[in-house]
Amino acid sequence: MKSVVRLGVLVLALVGVPFAAMAQAVLNIGYFREWPLPVLAAKADGFGPDAGVSVKWRAFDNSRAMTSALAAGDIDVALSLGIVPVMVAKLAGEDVEIVDIAVTYPDSLGCVVRAGLGVTKADPSALAGAKAALPVGTIVHFGLLRQLSALGVDAAGLQLLDMSPKQAATALGQDRVDVACAWGSVYAGMKTLGPSLNDLAGAGNIAFDAVVTRAAFARENADALALFLKAMSEETESYRADPAGRLPVIAEQAGMTEAAARKTLGGFGFPPLEARLGAEWLGGGVSRRLEELAVFLVAQSTLDKTPEGLDTLVNAEYLQAARALIVAEIEAARAAEQAAAEAAAAEAAAAAEAAGEATPAPAE
Repeated sequence: MKSVVRLGVLVLALVGVPFAAMAQAVLNIGYFREWPLPVLAAKADGFGPDAGVSVKWRAFDNSRAMTSALAAGDIDVALSLGIVPVMVAKLAGEDVEIVDIAVTYPDSLGCVVRAGLGVTKADPSALAGAKAALPVGTIVHFGLLRQLSALGVDAAGLQLLDMSPKQAATALGQDRVDVACAWGSVYAGMKTLGPSLNDLAGAGNIAFDAVVTRAAFARENADALALFLKAMSEETESYRADPAGRLPVIAEQAGMTEAAARKTLGGFGFPPLEARLGAEWLGGGVSRRLEELAVFLVAQSTLDKTPEGLDTLVNAEYLQAARALIVAEIEAARAAEQAAAEAAAAEAAAAAEAAGEATPAPAE
């Protein structure tokens, strides 16, 4: 099997040896508008050319379009896909892989019920047969089904209207639908229109987005993918260390005002690299969440069957390679600092010795 990353070549590049030995890879990266992730700062910071990678960024408004583009080869990396569209793609036979965790947001998405519908936790019956607007086949669709199940409402009679988050919010504001589901700043603004289904049901959300690619592309472009995941980890750590300082560039690249981006980011979580590789995420936790989701969706008749190969959907090798690059870069920097310090000490000692030899001996 082809080596995941030619680590030796990459490390040499990181410490100053040009990428002449590497064929330039092309990464077509898909991201969502108004979804402010720290990695978007890499667009402004110019990630790509210095790493020997040609990068093209493409914006999307919904996960269905992004998933279709990934399957068609129009993009190579889907920067932030929810687990529902990933599972649907797997069920459709697409050879996709989850290679990193982009963001967690359990409190930044959900559904809002029209205030005039009169739904309460004690009496949610008005939701039966309700008209719901949402991006069908996304994590909020799963969340809606999960919340209705917790309330004891049969989802079979629900009238689903496939809309973007903004369209769904507009429809709810105009009383054209009974329920609207969204995420990010759209969901935050929509909560003024009625009660949150999350609060009514109390079932909570299983909400995170993954970095997804085609398995064949990843194998053939392992070096470039590892370098991108390295850049993503570094941008995330920069944001974690200085949220206010990194906010302007993230907001600009996401196409948002700083106020809107700050509000959305307030509901986001960005697990550090070691945590993403650990048991809670790529080390087993994501696979368990996928299995739970599959069981639920089959029980709700949303899926006919559990997709095959869920146990191979998560591949941590490329993120492990990115971690190795970061470690190698840190060790190289430390070695350079130590060498410089030793050289300075040797120079100082030599200067002191020379000064001693030049001092006349005291008279007898």
